[in-house]
Amino acid sequence: MPDLSQPQSQTDPDRADTGPGRAPEGPDRERSLTAKVCTIRDVLEDARLAIPAYQRPYRWDARNALQLVEDVERFRSENPYRIGTFIVHDNADRDSLDLVDGQQRYLTSFLVVHALSTFADRDGSPQSDLHALVERASIPKRHDGQTDDRLRVNASALSRLFATWTVDRREKFTDFFLTRCHIVQVTVHELDGAFQMFDSQNTRGRPLFPTDLLKAYHLREMARDEADRSTILRVVRDWEQIEPRQLDHVISKVVYPIRRWTRQESLPTQGLTNQDVDEFKGIRSSALHEPQARWSHPLLMAHAFVEAYRRDNETLIHHRVLPELEFPFQLTQPVLDGEMFFRMVLHYVALTERLGGSVPEPSGEVEDTRAVHPDLAERIGAFDAATRGTGDRYVRHLFDCLLLAYADRFGETELDRASELLAGWALALRLALSRVQLPSVNSYALGQHNLHNRAHGDPHRNLFVEIASARDARGLLNRIVPPRVPDESGSGRFRQFKALLPATEPSATSQTDPEGRADA
Repeated sequence: MPDLSQPQSQTDPDRADTGPGRAPEGPDRERSLTAKVCTIRDVLEDARLAIPAYQRPYRWDARNALQLVEDVERFRSENPYRIGTFIVHDNADRDSLDLVDGQQRYLTSFLVVHALSTFADRDGSPQSDLHALVERASIPKRHDGQTDDRLRVNASALSRLFATWTVDRREKFTDFFLTRCHIVQVTVHELDGAFQMFDSQNTRGRPLFPTDLLKAYHLREMARDEADRSTILRVVRDWEQIEPRQLDHVISKVVYPIRRWTRQESLPTQGLTNQDVDEFKGIRSSALHEPQARWSHPLLMAHAFVEAYRRDNETLIHHRVLPELEFPFQLTQPVLDGEMFFRMVLHYVALTERLGGSVPEPSGEVEDTRAVHPDLAERIGAFDAATRGTGDRYVRHLFDCLLLAYADRFGETELDRASELLAGWALALRLALSRVQLPSVNSYALGQHNLHNRAHGDPHRNLFVEIASARDARGLLNRIVPPRVPDESGSGRFRQFKALLPATEPSATSQTDPEGRADA
């Protein structure tokens, strides 16, 4: 194994780039991995290296690309300088080395060499084959709406940077970058080995999202079930169409809290972390034949029925003679491993968007393309406009969770009325406290906040539990009375959220909650 102690680039690490595969059995696993140190020139000259179709789009921006160059310049005294690690799958079927992890650095390294090649003729560079090196590199055509634009923008930024350098500086950088910048290339002969490496890899900088680990795990479960390649590629492509921060937001900030609060469990201070991903690992298909897993059989039978219906009626469904039948996901049910996990996540991402769920912060990282239900558009727009500080966002997440829990249970029945009452319920906490933090949101969601005492004399009223156990939407809504808060209609907080409060919001004569001063 090569020495991995060399300093590394400080640019953002590659995101999770994983794909389909099966695990080798027995002693073959030990022989399924090899590692070697390559120069950037070696990597770009390797005609077998390929970026597979299941990879996510190229996401590095100009800042990341320029940072890579800055890192190389800063550490040029380190000889050699290790840029990072590539994990490749030796795909015997296609006689290619599929880049599983490292796409961002590979493409950015190509752009650096491409930009330097434009100066080679003018400078009389000793690296006379830069043009040929660019031509040999494996840069596939992508139609994801992002990769091509990012490549063009980053190439332009790099060219502008190198244009400001002297000829001598460009020549020295070119020689060092091609011959003294190293990549540790780990070749895995079975893709399951790549999954294992990805799960355990300790990357620096921005941490992996829990959803990245879950993606790798459930792809591995699909391989275990011997899913066909076309199904795996479709699942990966659908997943990659969604911004990683949005995926993580829906699972970590909405679905995970609902599941915890519905079980009357406190939400951990850090939320969903990489140590908590077992929450979304559940039932394998083989459990149908295990007597001790009888609790899982209804879900597996429902899945089998839906799949049989779709398979047997594919033509009629395609021509809309018969309706499509979707699996009846429920937030509180166990997760089905493999393909059904991906379908579940996509289902709740779409439903959260339909309900106008908030986008991750900072808002500039995710374009707001929500197609909000028309009955909710006005209220969601008012909520978006009124949400300013961190405390407001905490309360907004609480509202998102309540509304998703309701729609998951009752669909779009009286959705406008439900959103009004649930907004009033969530905002009661914001109006009562001068500063809202996560512990207060957590205790309020669990029915353990003293605002509940004031309104109902019941310190254990958990609205998530009530929603999950209710059988009638109208009966549930008739029982939702937002906790009363002091009448401070002239205060800034009341003016900020006035448009969102229920029309019949009662005022109260009680004194301001002492936590309004203490919850800091």
